[in-house]
Amino acid sequence: MRPTFSVVMATRNSMRTLERVLKALRAQDFPSEQVELLVVDGASTDGTRETAVRYGARVIDNPKVEPVNAKLLGLKEATGKYLMYLDSDEVLESDQALNKRAKVFAENPKVHMVFASGYANAPGATFAARYINEFGDPFSMYFYRLSKNALFFVNVMRRWLTTVREEKDYLILKLGEGRQPILENAACGNAIDLDFFRSKFPELCDKPWGPVHFFYHMQTYSKEFALTKDDAIVHFSADHWSGFLRKIDWRIRNNVFFVDDMGASGLTGRLRFEQSLAARLRPYFYIPYVLLLLPVCADAVYLMWTRRDPAYWLHVPLSLYTLAVILSLKTLKSLGYRPRLTGYGEAASIRGR
Repeated sequence: MRPTFSVVMATRNSMRTLERVLKALRAQDFPSEQVELLVVDGASTDGTRETAVRYGARVIDNPKVEPVNAKLLGLKEATGKYLMYLDSDEVLESDQALNKRAKVFAENPKVHMVFASGYANAPGATFAARYINEFGDPFSMYFYRLSKNALFFVNVMRRWLTTVREEKDYLILKLGEGRQPILENAACGNAIDLDFFRSKFPELCDKPWGPVHFFYHMQTYSKEFALTKDDAIVHFSADHWSGFLRKIDWRIRNNVFFVDDMGASGLTGRLRFEQSLAARLRPYFYIPYVLLLLPVCADAVYLMWTRRDPAYWLHVPLSLYTLAVILSLKTLKSLGYRPRLTGYGEAASIRGR
């Protein structure tokens, strides 16, 4: 019988969190025979592959190692009607997560993408982990200004967009004109209608950035999408500063150096879908935003006050660090250097062509 859901997970030496993730998937109040687990692994050496098999997952080799390619490989191999991306450090908090997604798709024929309620912090999460869960990195906080914290995410989206329908378990939203929220289906337990995606966008099934840009391409057919309620993802992200800084480095490298077949890098590729000129120009104002100090300090004070968390003053030095990495990598790129894009946990070495 064809599975209802294919769950795709990119891994590389993921034993620190993988078993928690797989246990939560197998604890879903949803028929296990209707769930296909695809673990796309980049040559793990720590027992990741054996653990995946023990929980009934099919392990797929990822020779390029880096997670963007892993998600594309998972998309190609998936046999389910719906595809859900879940990272190897993202745990479904609710045992109704799959039921809620299936209900949205069944009751709303115009909806082809479902987003979770946002990220919840693991017990005892460090500030680094809390910051990652909410904004990802300082540049994302500046540019998108969209909290992914489950305490804020659904209400922020409700205020930002038009509510088409609201039920006990989900919310249907409609995009308007002007600036759009930046959302991705390639992580955080977000789900897509795979049959629809393959039929309408077959050319994206061979593109590494295809799964990442699904949200924007879908808008040519429907402006509606869903958010599930009370359906947070517990994110076991970086538990120490070195891991957090490596994540910032990786995200910037991907945005600066990854180029799609239209010649656009990560951020530039997403900006193609922006209708607002102000949004397309916004990245260029990050330098004065940081160096003038007053704007970045104002944001830090706002975050400290609204989150009741004095640690958010670290937004200032983190922003300075992020700007330094951006400028150094832009300089290296102009000199013809390229990074080896791998995973978050690995230091991606710079090497020339």
